[in-house]
Amino acid sequence: MAVKKLTIVAQQAVGFAELFRAIFADGLQGPVPYRVELSEPDGPSTAGGKLALQHIKLIPVNNGATLVIGAANTVEKTAELRSFSLVAHQHAQRFKGATPPIDPQKFDALLESLRTFFSDRGMTVTVLEHIPVTPPMPEERPTPSPLPWIVLAAVILALIGAGAFWYLQRPHGTLSGAASFRLATISADPPALRYPIPKGSGSMSVLVA
Repeated sequence: MAVKKLTIVAQQAVGFAELFRAIFADGLQGPVPYRVELSEPDGPSTAGGKLALQHIKLIPVNNGATLVIGAANTVEKTAELRSFSLVAHQHAQRFKGATPPIDPQKFDALLESLRTFFSDRGMTVTVLEHIPVTPPMPEERPTPSPLPWIVLAAVILALIGAGAFWYLQRPHGTLSGAASFRLATISADPPALRYPIPKGSGSMSVLVA
């Protein structure tokens, strides 16, 4: 049987995964029992540490979906753990809103044990939380100000008032010169017609208006 030759970094990753498996051999108990495992490198080399990332997995003892709850990097000395809220959110996205079959309290206890395990080995631990995104409130359009309409109405009323004032101040009842002349001509008394009386009838003459 051929012995797989591993680089130093790969050997460290494999040894770290075996240590992890031994410490967390009890797994995670709950509605669905899970094994807690740290993945090993896929090949004999980690490409100088570029492929040194190892995923922390919950693998169902029976058939079921594997859940990734974090990752560790022995080269960079870092570990990222996912909170229950984040795991539940990702599970819901993957399985059409379904809740993962995990006891939240037992998961939190496991998360604390994982934090201690990585911290004791000089690794920086970060816990990722799910932050719900609140949809933005619809933008409220400002109510149009009635001031422009009020100003316009005031200007119109002012113009109407000025026109009425000008009309009332105009002189009324005064006829023009030509009209006055024609009226005077029409109303003047017509000249009297004098008809002479034939001689022998006296000196009286008749005026006909």
